[in-house]
Amino acid sequence: MQSNKTCQLVEQYRDFSFVNIDLVRSISLNDMYAFITYCQNELHAAPGTRARKIVSIRQFWKYLKTKVHLIENNIAEELETPKLPKRIPKYLSLEESVRVLIQSQKSPRDHCIITIFLNCALRLSELASLGLDQVDNEVIRVIGIGVFISLLKVHTMAVLV
Repeated sequence: MQSNKTCQLVEQYRDFSFVNIDLVRSISLNDMYAFITYCQNELHAAPGTRARKIVSIRQFWKYLKTKVHLIENNIAEELETPKLPKRIPKYLSLEESVRVLIQSQKSPRDHCIITIFLNCALRLSELASLGLDQVDNEVIRVIGIGVFISLLKVHTMAVLV
């Protein structure tokens, strides 16, 4: 027995079958902006969501032009993305940090990882990509954004753990 959602999805794909290259070629930049405005006003899509939709549209049109050569002019290049607010990094309060450290004491491995994470102010991606060859008792070599290498002194408490 198929769910209602599955049936709706099949219908959506069936409805999409009428699209051909002539229809795509008839799309204007104004049509694209109308779609983005619809996403904003009717779907209440956040700026980040609209920006991802614009990137997808640009990539699709780039594919149509450069890979399969079905269009001559990539009008989607002119689409402007909405201004995205700067994200303020999320951090743990002192109390939350202490609570996490206390809870992690049951596992020496987890406690060491969390201690290094908190004391060296690493990004989660930097911590996850650390290898044993990058860590010694005094210094951690961290490969950051853009292959930027930082040498971080390991806190005494992290060494003891």
